[in-house]
Amino acid sequence: HGRRVCKILRSEYQRQCRLYKDFLWIRLQECTQPSSASSQWHQFCVMINSTTEFLWQRTLPFLRRCVPKVNAGPGNDVHTLGNVSLPKQTQQVLSLGPKFATEPRKSPAELLEMVRQVSRRSGAEAERCVSEGVDFLQRHRSSTRTLPVEKTIRYLKDNALNIVPADKEGGFCVLEKTMYLQKASEAIATNFKECKKLSLAKVKTKAMKFIETLKLDGLVHSVAKAEKLSLNMFFSGKTHKDACPFRVIVSEKGSWQQAVARFLQEKLSVLEINDPFRVKNSDEIIEFLKLNNSKRMSTLSVDIKDLYYSIPHDCLLKNVRDCIDSHGATAFQNNAGLSIDNFVELLTMYLTSTYAQWKDMTFIQKQGVCIGSCLAPCLSDIFLATRDKMLHDCLRDTNVLKVFRFVDDFIVFVDCDKESFSASVHKHLTTFAEYLAPLELTHELPEDNFIRFLDIGLHFSSEHVCWAFEPRGNKPLLPFSSAHSKAVKRGIVKSCLSNALSKSCLHLVGRSFDIQVQRLSSAGCQPALLASTAENLLKKPASIPDRIDRKKVAVIPYIHGISHNIKKIGARAGVRVVFNAPEKLSRICKRVNAEDAAVACSKRHQQRFVACKKSVVYSIPLACGKQYIGQTGRCLNERLREHARDVKNKSGSKMIDHIRNCRNCTPALEKTSVLRRCKTQLGREIIEANEIGKSGNS
Repeated sequence: HGRRVCKILRSEYQRQCRLYKDFLWIRLQECTQPSSASSQWHQFCVMINSTTEFLWQRTLPFLRRCVPKVNAGPGNDVHTLGNVSLPKQTQQVLSLGPKFATEPRKSPAELLEMVRQVSRRSGAEAERCVSEGVDFLQRHRSSTRTLPVEKTIRYLKDNALNIVPADKEGGFCVLEKTMYLQKASEAIATNFKECKKLSLAKVKTKAMKFIETLKLDGLVHSVAKAEKLSLNMFFSGKTHKDACPFRVIVSEKGSWQQAVARFLQEKLSVLEINDPFRVKNSDEIIEFLKLNNSKRMSTLSVDIKDLYYSIPHDCLLKNVRDCIDSHGATAFQNNAGLSIDNFVELLTMYLTSTYAQWKDMTFIQKQGVCIGSCLAPCLSDIFLATRDKMLHDCLRDTNVLKVFRFVDDFIVFVDCDKESFSASVHKHLTTFAEYLAPLELTHELPEDNFIRFLDIGLHFSSEHVCWAFEPRGNKPLLPFSSAHSKAVKRGIVKSCLSNALSKSCLHLVGRSFDIQVQRLSSAGCQPALLASTAENLLKKPASIPDRIDRKKVAVIPYIHGISHNIKKIGARAGVRVVFNAPEKLSRICKRVNAEDAAVACSKRHQQRFVACKKSVVYSIPLACGKQYIGQTGRCLNERLREHARDVKNKSGSKMIDHIRNCRNCTPALEKTSVLRRCKTQLGREIIEANEIGKSGNS
């Protein structure tokens, strides 16, 4: 209501301003000559604007002091293991959590790159977008407020500390380096085995030859293009368990295994997995509870330990074949472009080639699929679907009312009283262990008639069952001060409030809603935002917007005061601008835990002109005193080799045109210097043009 009143007052004041300006113009026309009236009018307008801006800048600090500050909650817990004591500043930074984003600090060239990203998708409006964007960037002043992330990284490195993200509770876990190495080695030894005297290059060559026999030219090209020969390992701490053991996760990014996995994932996505237990979220569980609310029942939860790492390959491959047969062998083969035997062989090759490196040692999982592989969820569902069907048939004539499974967690609803519950639990756990062998199972029983599954908490009584939206774990929400866009923050608020209303029974909906409001307030959300979002929940949902042309979408990092203005420029040209948050605090783990040793170049250069560097803008001095400025995203030595070849063949780049016109001019390739580094090609091209303009002798 207050915002509506402010909008009405603003509209009225603007109308009064227009009226007074019209009176001023008429008065000038009456009192002065028409030739001088126009110039005086412009002078008065400049005076009005400057005076208004002065008064606003004087009033703004007072208005800001009137706004009540929302004190954010304590944030994420920073878990420390061993004899670790962190200073207050480091503790405050880490308490923000791994998903907290900081505003990226962009150079002028990188800011101009953001404008160019939008203009490239605006078609005929490109020049206008660039002009408006440059005008805005010249007026804008960058923010000087920064979070001491670099100081935090230096402190952890200087004190021989390592850091990993907490597995389920959010936050970070800080421990001494010796303990980090010990826990990492124990986690690796649990699910991996070391491969000694193994040539990863030969493994890739063998894989490419096999793929060539399948006549998959596109996949061969993707595998050949990938630079990394193995997966990368990183760890998370299971802070919810005693002694905080580590979980091993792999990253396929940049590896040739990722290209194969994406190909297999695309082909497996057409299969329909018929599983009587599998659910995607808690909605189906809530629907079951609504229909069976008055029934006498209790429940138990069954969990599969290390599911992905425990799946036997022979059973998995057989289940994949059976799933393909159920879908239709001919239809699958036509879609995949492979026979079933060849597809299974390709899948087998992938499962036996997921080598991961850590501390210059090579490992491979003992069985199953690595956590972090894009194939792991699909393959685990195919593997468990067969066992779930057998379990479903076995439990049909028992007192089990319903079973639900989400990934590796089962919840079993049993029709029994408290006296017979213990006997039923033992019987059903024996059945689960029999049909899910050789998987290792753990279970959980209700405590004080309460158990939590997914994002709902179940409260059992003798008459009925109550449920409420209670997310599992103690993970706080994203702090409101994070450098995410307002749309993301509003989406978090809407999700919490709407889930509290839709995923809670009538008895607990009020308490659940109050808990979510308290969580959001602790994260720093303003009461006005909570109120406006709650109002929107009462309105009818808006119609689904038309499908947006992806060619008209640009993604830029969110920077307060810059990104929204660039978005407005793009909107006038019909371009939808979406924000991302690339600088998250989770990068601290990689920066701190990474070895300081220089990363070796993936290319074996016959002639190394300079030190290997990628994504650079470089300068080659010429004998005549001028210089050649260029850019490359590849290794600099690879580009210099091409320059040397062009000089020898007297054809190629612009440098050859200069050599032809300048007698006795030769490039000093060994004296090439790096001017700037930039990851994106557009950014390098902007820097290259700027350096050429500044040099005057290029």
